Amino acid sequence: MTELLRVFLSKKYRITITSLILALLYIGYAVFNAHFTQSAVISFIYPNSEKGLYPDGSRFNIYDILSDRVLLNTAKLYGEKTGQEIDTEAIRNHILVDDYLADSVQDRVTSARNQGQDYVYFTNEYVIKILPNRVFEISNYEKLFGLIPNVDNEILLDSLFASYKEFFMNEHTEMNIIPKITGTIDVDSYDYIEIADIYDKMVSMCIEYLRAKNKESETFRSPSTGLSFNDLISSLQSFRDVKISNLKSYVSSSRISKSPQDLINKLQTQIERDHLKYVKKLEEANIANQAMRDYDHTFEENIVIAGIDENIGLYQARPKTAYDTVTKRALEAGVLAGSYLKDIENNQWKISEYQNGPDPAERERLFNQADSLVKAIKEESQKLFESANITVDDYLRTRSNDYVRLTVSEKNYVSLRLFVNAGIIFVASMFLIDLYYFLTSRRKVENTKKINGKKAVGI
Repeated sequence: MTELLRVFLSKKYRITITSLILALLYIGYAVFNAHFTQSAVISFIYPNSEKGLYPDGSRFNIYDILSDRVLLNTAKLYGEKTGQEIDTEAIRNHILVDDYLADSVQDRVTSARNQGQDYVYFTNEYVIKILPNRVFEISNYEKLFGLIPNVDNEILLDSLFASYKEFFMNEHTEMNIIPKITGTIDVDSYDYIEIADIYDKMVSMCIEYLRAKNKESETFRSPSTGLSFNDLISSLQSFRDVKISNLKSYVSSSRISKSPQDLINKLQTQIERDHLKYVKKLEEANIANQAMRDYDHTFEENIVIAGIDENIGLYQARPKTAYDTVTKRALEAGVLAGSYLKDIENNQWKISEYQNGPDPAERERLFNQADSLVKAIKEESQKLFESANITVDDYLRTRSNDYVRLTVSEKNYVSLRLFVNAGIIFVASMFLIDLYYFLTSRRKVENTKKINGKKAVGI
């Protein structure tokens, strides 16, 4: 140790200056690197975020931000802004994602776990850090041979957030919900009466959804379409009651089908299903009716339930009995049995009608007319559904615009950690350089002794 100190004192200026230069080089590189590093905090503020769930109730996963779908769109947006192509893997490899916990929250979590509690905390804030993407090339002198990154991380961060927010809203909220509700229909794969029924159901589901949105906000009007939810409901109801009903009436009255025998087979299958349901419900109704006849209404004890109502004042409520339950089941089963029987009779009538269809010449004319009705329904429904989707999306944006927020962090060029690391490098460099000089001097001494020993032997 004394030898190391002796070597250091003999070369203290050289060792100190060299170590200082290395420490300053580290500080310079760290500051330079911090300038090209982009950091931000992404926050999720919506109901159930504290439970680790997306708005649609599915399990939240922050690493969706690094999915292929998000990064492909990020690369596309970045290219549109800069005219520069960037590989998705290059983006993924330079992004760090970590939880963001306030000191108080971190202390509470640590304390609970140290006490053996099964403490789970779902953070709703995360740190996104984009590191410099450097490619060192001797010929790239304009970028200091690659020391200056080719990728603008500020633009990349904006593109990444825009891409992820679009993914978040489309996949885990009600955005773009109308196409999911209505679906799509290949009219060539269905018969005319089936087409009318499918469109009827699609429009009805859309109307029900819009009514729910209208209850949330009766005054909302889309800035894109200029329509309110009531406007859309009225248009869809009119479309269903006029256009779709006309197609149903026309098909039923003209008795046309793309494949009459296939339709008859489907109707016969449906009759068999409905007949089975009818028999079950009829038997259930008969059993319930028999139970009603056999029920003993004798009470040995009775419970009096008193209540008060602001309109009728004090009243006595009769307790519900098993007889009430049996009566309700008998009524419901009888109603359903009657409904199934009506459907059976209706389908039987359709079969008889389609078995006596129009002649071939008349059938061709009727087909052309039906095709034109279907085409008009398809075109108008697309316009209505598109307007509904745009209107709903505008409403959801106003309601959920702050679900995902991005707060760009200020660049921190100088910090205590930086100087601590620089100090460690300075001390470590002094020791290593001193050790190097020490080992070098010892080797010289040993070599000198060997040389002197050989000369002595020669004499």
